[in-house]
Amino acid sequence: MTRSIRTAATALGTTAVAGVTIGLSSASAFAATSLKNFATKQCITTLGDPLGYPVYQYPCNGSPNQTFNIVNVAGGFELQSQSNRGCIDNYGNSTNLNAVQVTEPCIDAANEVYHRVLFGGSGGLNAILDDVNECITSEGVAYGPVRQYGCNYNANQLWFFL
Repeated sequence: MTRSIRTAATALGTTAVAGVTIGLSSASAFAATSLKNFATKQCITTLGDPLGYPVYQYPCNGSPNQTFNIVNVAGGFELQSQSNRGCIDNYGNSTNLNAVQVTEPCIDAANEVYHRVLFGGSGGLNAILDDVNECITSEGVAYGPVRQYGCNYNANQLWFFL
């Protein structure tokens, strides 16, 4: 499958969740981005080069292990780490609630494909949904792991694309 870094947003439509109008998008307007959590104000962070390790959230510093390429694939996009070139996905391809997010080799598998739910326009907050419609979720604590959990659109599931 051919992969390309997406540089223009693709809107798929709008809907309302809890009285908030949102737009669905399969890609970001950013070629590379950091993902900062609304609740903790920390960024998703890989632990360096090893693949298979959980991703955590640490204070944002703009380093390669906090920077992800938005890679357009069929059905959405992948989040590819600039430090280890792995893609964020669910540990062991799990569909269970609270599964830890890890970086694994990018193979365009369904468990690596994400979608954004935009709150308040393209520069606003984003929920990031996976292939089983669960959201990338902060545990709400500093230096905590990032997990998948049922989407409730609380602050710990909202992310800024920086």
